[in-house]
Amino acid sequence: MFMFLAAVALVSAIPTTKTFDAVTFTVPAGFEFTESSDHVNFRRIDAANWLMFGIYKGRAATGNLSAEFAADWNDLLHASGVAAPKPVVRKVGSGIDARQGGALTSVGYQQLIDVDAGGSVVSIMIQSGNAEGFTTYRKTIAEVLASLVVKRTPQSASAANATPAAPETAPTEAPKQIHLSDLVGMWDWGSSTTTTYRLLASGEYAGAASHFSATEYTLTADGKFTSRYWATHPQINFHSSGTWGFEDGLFVISEGNVTNRFQIVSFGPQADGKTKMSLVRAGVEVNEYTQTDDWYRAAPKGAVLK
Repeated sequence: MFMFLAAVALVSAIPTTKTFDAVTFTVPAGFEFTESSDHVNFRRIDAANWLMFGIYKGRAATGNLSAEFAADWNDLLHASGVAAPKPVVRKVGSGIDARQGGALTSVGYQQLIDVDAGGSVVSIMIQSGNAEGFTTYRKTIAEVLASLVVKRTPQSASAANATPAAPETAPTEAPKQIHLSDLVGMWDWGSSTTTTYRLLASGEYAGAASHFSATEYTLTADGKFTSRYWATHPQINFHSSGTWGFEDGLFVISEGNVTNRFQIVSFGPQADGKTKMSLVRAGVEVNEYTQTDDWYRAAPKGAVLK
């Protein structure tokens, strides 16, 4: 489903209002617009990056927007091999309910937004060459999503009679009190959620044309850590050590003369049993487009490097 359309693209010098299926939206000035039977695309290509929106024809809703998000992600991005991220609750247009999630793929950074249209769900895919594009184009993205007007369709009888899904809640801030003992253990920070130091060191991606990397941190209760880094294409492998702790509510990690300070955006268990900690550099504004550094703890607390 995902492709640049071969039809003649129209570039408008001013914003234009378009309607496709159940959604009316504004196409920003300077964007090429193309349309097919099941979706529309509008894109802008700049010297340093690019941005593209895809709006897809609505399909029947089941009544569980988060479950529908995972199904739509797998439908639209099955070729990427990237698992569906856990969606977050958001609003588009004038308070329209939606679910949103994104991930880095071989094409670029891709973000899916599933919009509640009553008896149907409308999928919106936003792509940029990299995650930084969602900061560069933040104003444009916000304006397009704010412009959405949805014509709600009647709910099907099967959806109306279905057992109500458990209530969904918006994401909360990271816990106010995270203790040193909560972070003790071995953490992986990789180029994807499943990329670990041990996986790379095993030769899993040896000779790969793409770049894979992972840093394994082992944080100990005495405020010290050891780490080891592995990267492919080109292959790099080194070890390090230092200290870690909390200062003024920030997670601080120091190696020699280099100290890095992070905000803990979220912290907690995942469905697969891992613990996830999402970090953002101190001083960075945290919003829906902020890219986080996601650490995963897959080993018991107190695990040490061998």
